Amino acid sequence: MNVGRRQTLELLTGIWENKIQADFSRGILINESTLQAALYHHLRCAAPSLMVVTCVTAFGCRWGPSQQVPDMVICDQSAGDVVAVVECKFDKYVRYKDDVTRLADWAKKVHGQSAQDQPVTDSFEIVPESLEWPQSQHPSYHRYKFTSNTLWVFAAIALHDAVGVDVRNVREAAGKCDAGVLETMHLLYGKTTQDDRIRDPEFGSLCLHP
Repeated sequence: MNVGRRQTLELLTGIWENKIQADFSRGILINESTLQAALYHHLRCAAPSLMVVTCVTAFGCRWGPSQQVPDMVICDQSAGDVVAVVECKFDKYVRYKDDVTRLADWAKKVHGQSAQDQPVTDSFEIVPESLEWPQSQHPSYHRYKFTSNTLWVFAAIALHDAVGVDVRNVREAAGKCDAGVLETMHLLYGKTTQDDRIRDPEFGSLCLHP
């Protein structure tokens, strides 16, 4: 079944506000790598049909929109679509501007709103080049398409007063984008209480479109 934008957002938000928040409160998440691992684990448990790829720079993956690569790409195997691209950050005061700007640039290219003249690949290709048998015979080989429903997500956990988990700052970092692009861009934020305790943190999801 095709996973639409709304279903993808509900899935990500539900995992973020429940599973990831619980992991953080229990002290399981200690850095960006453990955050990525937790997201992967909960996504695979909740939606086994999704192909979730982390460490996209790893041998065997080709990323189309840029030489720079995201932290996580989520694909719908049945429809052959990329349903979400996620950048993760975990720090006291997260650095957010470069990641959000990259997400916005990728989204604008997919939506045909990039000012750059060079052609942009419209797919994400998983190629098991390290294996001995021909690519076309391996079940993991696939080319997934970016669509207007692909979500572009900045997922960050920080202290309560970090500017990188404030939607106004994240929206500003995205730069000038048409409404159609901003509607596909979302902030998943997590922050400590005002006394910076990890228990009872605030987690939520906000669209960058005002």
